[in-house]
Amino acid sequence: MNVMMLEKLRACWGFSPTVDRNVALVEGFLKGKRFADLAQEHGLSITRVRQIIERADRHVGGGIVTEAEPSKASPRSDFMVDYPYVWKLAELHRLGSVTPHHFFTELERAGSLDRLVDKMKRMPWRTPTTTRELARLVGKRRGARAHGLQ
Repeated sequence: MNVMMLEKLRACWGFSPTVDRNVALVEGFLKGKRFADLAQEHGLSITRVRQIIERADRHVGGGIVTEAEPSKASPRSDFMVDYPYVWKLAELHRLGSVTPHHFFTELERAGSLDRLVDKMKRMPWRTPTTTRELARLVGKRRGARAHGLQ
């Protein structure tokens, strides 16, 4: 079983109150349980279980229900390894559960955190305030880590 896949799903679902249940459904499915068994176990309809598992499959780019597709995203940077940490930072500062999604979309477009911050400085109206704040917090945290302060 791919633990990294489950962690990525947990990060994608972010602040959802049902994140633990959804990850448990995917984990059960990956272990070979049928939709009907999972539905009965979690008190859901078979259709709802199928929807959750199919959504999880789309989040990770395949490998759960469909065949895994090569990612169209740029190669994973060391920054993407910090995905759960960025979610925790957004939650801690009450920036909203959608902000990390916007942040990572902008980061992928920019190619690096430095370029993203530069773009935000040049065109502040193009980026939501919460995304700018998250970029500032991430930059501050990463700077502290790079200098051995964290």
